[in-house]
This record gives sequence, C-alpha cells and structure tokens, in this order.
Amino acid sequence: MASTEKFIQVNTCVAVDFPVEIDGVLQTKELLSSLGSIYNNPPHLTLLLMPATEVVFEAMKSELHDYLRNLRQIKLRIIDMVYEIERRFLQLQIEPSEVLTIHSNLLTIATKYRKNELRQKDIERIAAGRYSDVEVGLIERYGFVYAGENFNCHITIGDVPKEADIEDVLAQTKRLLANVVGHNYLAGKVNLLFHTDAASQSEMKVLWKETIALQG
Repeated sequence: MASTEKFIQVNTCVAVDFPVEIDGVLQTKELLSSLGSIYNNPPHLTLLLMPATEVVFEAMKSELHDYLRNLRQIKLRIIDMVYEIERRFLQLQIEPSEVLTIHSNLLTIATKYRKNELRQKDIERIAAGRYSDVEVGLIERYGFVYAGENFNCHITIGDVPKEADIEDVLAQTKRLLANVVGHNYLAGKVNLLFHTDAASQSEMKVLWKETIALQG
C-alpha cells in the first residue's frame, strides 16, 4: 500500500474547462434536473483539474492565462453518448485529437508549480488501497487520477436519479441528442477557475473564475 505522508492535503483546486452551450445538451440537462438530478454544474469539458493552494494558484495563474488567451477556437467532435452505470451519469465522449494537446500543455505549465498537493478524498483512497500502482503514479505526478495518459475526454451532462425509469430517460436523451452526436461543436471560450473541493462536483464552490474568448 502506498504511503500518503508525502502529500499535502488541500481542499481547493485549479481547473480549466470548455463551457458547452449546445441546445440538445442543455435540453437533456433540463430533463435530468426535472427528474431530480443532483448534478447542477453547467455542461463542460474539463481540460485540467489539479489540487492547489491559493498561493500555488496565484503563482501559476498568469502563465495559464497567457497560454489560454493565445488558443484558437477548436472544433470538438462529439462521437458518442455514454451512460455510466455505476454512478448513473450521462456523458458525451469527445474525439480527443487537439484536446489532448491542450491538456498536455496545461499539465506541463501547472506541474511546474505543484508542491505535492492532493485532495483529501484521494489521500483516503490511496490509504485504503483503492487505486492501482499506475493510478497512484498518475496522482503523484499530476494530483489527479484522470490526467496524462488516463485523461478522459468527455462532457458530463448529469446523473439519472435512481427513481427514474432509465430506459425512458435514455430514449428521451437519444432523441434530444440526435443532432449532437456525430457532429462538431465549436468551442469559442474557455474558463479558468479556482474552486473548493467536495465529495461531488455539484457541491463545489467557485472562488475565482475568468472566462476567456478564444481567437477566431
């Protein structure tokens, strides 16, 4: 079992994401909300998530901002809708291509400032042996298990409440997303955020946010 003594426990993170404002996605979000979904975050594609203290965030913020403001608008190809059975989440899978390059560049910038900070829940999971050696290695390097070669290029729409009829929800969702899956979406802006950590994303609080328009 990996030791957790070297990690610095923090309850704040730096994040970068593409906000997603597609009619079919927003309508699906409204459907899930009407059924009692607890995931209240707007649809987005996360490009970077890294635990950081406010001091570390302030140190890296300028370089992250300079990189992001020089990005050009990017086409995101939505290739599939996925229902994650264990967590009951609906997601859209995105063709990684250019997104992987942006993710890698953001990691390169952010890891220069990182001081081994880690979220409490990941420290607890490591101590409990819930991560593989490969996953622990990713967390040690990047502060987050879904980073680097384990990056999952997706948009989370929301959770399907247990009381809902999953077959009916999926049927409605497929209709709403009929003109979304298999098509391109032009990402024209990007968010740089500093927020609290929480048991779930829906419980986090944004402490600082800047939305940057991408070059045409």
